[in-house]
Amino acid sequence: MVTNTEDARLMRSVDAAFKHFNVNNKGCLQELREGGLYGTLTKLTRGSKMMGDSVIEKALVRQWVQYQEYMLYVDKRDLSSLQVLDQGLHDRTYLAGEKITFADFLLFYSLQPLMEELSFQEKEAVLNVSRWFVNLQTFLAVGSTSVLLSRTNLY
Repeated sequence: MVTNTEDARLMRSVDAAFKHFNVNNKGCLQELREGGLYGTLTKLTRGSKMMGDSVIEKALVRQWVQYQEYMLYVDKRDLSSLQVLDQGLHDRTYLAGEKITFADFLLFYSLQPLMEELSFQEKEAVLNVSRWFVNLQTFLAVGSTSVLLSRTNLY
């Protein structure tokens, strides 16, 4: 069951992505729940680059949306699920390649409370996720608390 907090994070990520990609057609939360997140967003954003440009980018966006729905929804504190994300970001700036997509917005807002709670050592264990998160935090100029990272390796 999706909580009000999860609904709020979902709507923040949808609103931020729609604003960034200049998409005017905003679907309500009920439509997102009934039609499935990926399917509804694909329908609402036709003609936009929000879900990726190429077939590979679209497949990666779908993969990361499903990752958020099925792996992160269960237990965000489980660092093994963050290791999957860390490996996916090993050779990429953003989740679907070198351009920001909806998957980046969704996972950023989903992980924001967790990244605020992680210790420096835990953030270092998922260094690529930390790099990606700080990059998006700067890009989106999120007004709430900033996530701090150590600039040196911790031992």
